[in-house]
Amino acid sequence: MAEEELVTKEKFERTKSKLEAELTDIQDRYFHMSLKYAEVEAQREELVMQLRVAKSKKGWLS
Repeated sequence: MAEEELVTKEKFERTKSKLEAELTDIQDRYFHMSLKYAEVEAQREELVMQLRVAKSKKGWLS
């Protein structure tokens, strides 16, 4: 009986370690995706501003 509990505990510990590693990996990937999204969003905002300026100059000159 004690041997079965030991095997079950070892399986649990291995599973726990794998899940913790997977969670850490997912958190790391999420962080990097969030950072990339913020960078792309900032670029998009900059392009929108440039487009507005270009449109206003075009309209003023025409």
